[in-house]
Amino acid sequence: EPDDDADDRAGSASVGASKSLPGPESMPARPPVDAPVRAPETKPIDDAKPAAEDVTSAAPHAQNACDDDFDVDVTETLDDAPIERDATPDTPPAEPILAAPARIPPILSSWRDRCFGEIAGQPELVSVHAYLAERLEVWLGTPGPEFVYLRSLGGSLPEAEVRLVQALHALGRESVRLEVLDRDPACADARRQKIELAGLGEIIEVVTGDLDVWRADAPCHAILLSDALEGQPELDRILDHCETAMRGGALLLFAGRVGSGPLQLSASTLIRLEELWSVLPDSLIAADGLCVIPHRGDDGGASRHEPEPADRLLERFEPIVLGGMGHLVDLVVGPARGFALSPEDPESMRLLESIMAIDESRTLTEHLTARHGVGLFALDAQVQTPEQVGQPWPAASRRS
Repeated sequence: EPDDDADDRAGSASVGASKSLPGPESMPARPPVDAPVRAPETKPIDDAKPAAEDVTSAAPHAQNACDDDFDVDVTETLDDAPIERDATPDTPPAEPILAAPARIPPILSSWRDRCFGEIAGQPELVSVHAYLAERLEVWLGTPGPEFVYLRSLGGSLPEAEVRLVQALHALGRESVRLEVLDRDPACADARRQKIELAGLGEIIEVVTGDLDVWRADAPCHAILLSDALEGQPELDRILDHCETAMRGGALLLFAGRVGSGPLQLSASTLIRLEELWSVLPDSLIAADGLCVIPHRGDDGGASRHEPEPADRLLERFEPIVLGGMGHLVDLVVGPARGFALSPEDPESMRLLESIMAIDESRTLTEHLTARHGVGLFALDAQVQTPEQVGQPWPAASRRS
């Protein structure tokens, strides 16, 4: 049986003991002239003045921009205004820094939450965000700060911030404030709806805009990057903003994709996949993406990114915890096929269970690296070896 690629042969690190880290010590433009201008014959342009009846016709337009009690003589103002025939064009708007977050299939989030609870030995976990909340609570200490200030870069999952705050509340941390920046107005509206439905409108504020409206010097105990970095063209500028807050002691909480590009599948795995696809129900075979059996070199719709966000996180920050999961399963829950599956559909879940069984056996025998992960980072983690949960990150394997 052919071996997998070099990255697939990285050894899985054992689960380390949790480390309790100390928390931070503190935490009027002129209205346009509508009157027509007659081309001059002998009189210079600067001496030409609009006729009285022309000024009168422009007055209603000018008054719309003024209050009724504005006591400036509009006619006199327009008479004295110079005529600008070749105005300098407006400066074009700057290119946006942030891109709209890449979409992820709903089944990916459901699988990730369930899978991470199992590999972390905490099947009661309702989400990866609940795990991040637990680790943040340990870092904050007891009793910790009176108020916890959080920031988030809005990602693909509109309920990510709700899940984090709800988990902190469940741990007894009631005084929480979170500001989330959303580049895309439609995504911002969807996020606000989730927040309002959860009754957290007074706690979580959604700000729509680009990275320049995100105050880097605002009070902050932690920054959430949940499915927010994939496909961002200005990755380092985003991490620069994070680093500014982390200099004050903030943690970086990460959840998202840590591996991409094609998977090199062994011959035995390809045979098992063909057998599985041969018994798929017609309802799934007819769906977009699922009509194609996973093949050698398949990337599941997750093409290789340069730089890989996970690589840059490990290069710039110190990891406290690195959790990894999923390899072969990414071909099913990833964007190429995942949108054809639903967490509420029994047939979809049976396919997912079968793929997870193959993935688990491959992981045990071939030591495959993760495609999805959870991580906690600081500028100075004060730990020699980060705690490893589940499979290693590809970038971490290359660094070891």
